[in-house]
Amino acid sequence: MIEIVTATTELLERFYGEKPTRTLRAIAVVKDQEVLGIGGVYLQQDRLVMFSDMRPEVRVQLKNHRRILILAARRVMAIACRRRIPVRALADPDVEGSEALLKHFGFSPLAQGVWEWAP
Repeated sequence: MIEIVTATTELLERFYGEKPTRTLRAIAVVKDQEVLGIGGVYLQQDRLVMFSDMRPEVRVQLKNHRRILILAARRVMAIACRRRIPVRALADPDVEGSEALLKHFGFSPLAQGVWEWAP
């Protein structure tokens, strides 16, 4: 079963191979104790930066679980919206639907590949 859980330092280290180098708030998508992906936000100057990472081999698996991707994105947006400051994200040109997902959550294009959500 695939679960969405709060990303602990241990889960982040298991996924990235090292401890985080910055303070962040994140969720992890986990299946059978394997971390499939991480999504979250970190503070940079006067705004939040939203990020998500998936292993390339997992990206194909998660395409079949779009519902989980949407639920995970909602959880990350809930984290981001608590601060009531602008949030920036990069649309990944290699990920089909990346821009559409950002647009769905109210992000607007800001610059080449950069999108922003404002409270």
